[in-house]
Amino acid sequence: MAFKEDLAIDIYSLHLEVANHPQLYLLYAEQAADALAIMMRLEEKVKVTRAEGKKKIDEKRAELDARIRSDPSIYGLEKITENAISNAIILNDGFKKIQEEVAKEIEEAMNQYIEAVKNRELLDSVKLAFSHRKTMIEKECELFLAGYYADPKVPKSYKEERTQEVRKGIEASLEGMERKKVEPAQGEIKSLRRRRPGSAEGSE
Repeated sequence: MAFKEDLAIDIYSLHLEVANHPQLYLLYAEQAADALAIMMRLEEKVKVTRAEGKKKIDEKRAELDARIRSDPSIYGLEKITENAISNAIILNDGFKKIQEEVAKEIEEAMNQYIEAVKNRELLDSVKLAFSHRKTMIEKECELFLAGYYADPKVPKSYKEERTQEVRKGIEASLEGMERKKVEPAQGEIKSLRRRRPGSAEGSE
């Protein structure tokens, strides 16, 4: 079951979530109803299996009881007593086999019933979760309409102040660049004025 993905809410597609929610809720409500029906049938199956198992055991017990009473020597009994007959039945391999088969059938029926109960409990919880999902979608829509997800608004005075600061910073940077260009040029002119004709540097 993909109920975890279906329970998620996409806050950027609230219109789709609102439209799809009833269908999703109905889907899991139907599954919960089916799970309840399956659980009830398996509960009845456990009762029937136990009743049929008891019947099989009782029939085998009655069959062995009659055989033992008709010919106790076959079962190693010299004297017939109720206690001796009961012990002979319990120790009989055929009786043991019937008991094991019945126990296995009951165990299988019980395991199926337990799984059905777990599934039913889970789907009941999922159905409840979808009820909460409806409430959460409504809250998300309210937040959206209230502007909760809108871009933050910056005050006009703050914008103007920051713009002035940036502008002053740019102007200061440009002035510094112009100053650096002018100063090296003036230094070259002064050095040329200091040179004299006929000097070693000039003769070169």
